[in-house]
Amino acid sequence: MEVREVVRRLRRMGAKCKKRRRADIYDCILDNVDILVTPDKVKLSIYVDFRTEFLRYSSTEEIPVDDEIFERELREITGAWVGMKLPNEGSLEFVFDIKDADKALRVAKKLKEKDMWIVLTNMDAELRCMMGDEQVSCWDWVDELKDL
Repeated sequence: MEVREVVRRLRRMGAKCKKRRRADIYDCILDNVDILVTPDKVKLSIYVDFRTEFLRYSSTEEIPVDDEIFERELREITGAWVGMKLPNEGSLEFVFDIKDADKALRVAKKLKEKDMWIVLTNMDAELRCMMGDEQVSCWDWVDELKDL
């Protein structure tokens, strides 16, 4: 998909986009999702409320989710490179090849619609997955991005 088509579709979803001086690079904001569109990729970033300095994290669920499992599951489901940018930037990033822009748009839409974000808390870096103001199971959070 062409960069301009991706941007056009993002704007239809309600995103605000600005073109950079360099050709075919756009920065967009879709509510809680920051989006970078270039000729070779679409990168989605959502905010992470980072309250510790540890880089390892896990959930306290019955079947715990740790950083490796969480990111691997998201990679498998979305087909994107997925990684937590810590500790300075505080974002969870999904990076899609431009040929997978349709999938990136569906993920961005789901992240926006469900107001999905991440909180890392405590010295043990406990992973909490959020939809709006509600904490949900991290497995449910990951499942929201399946079958898009």
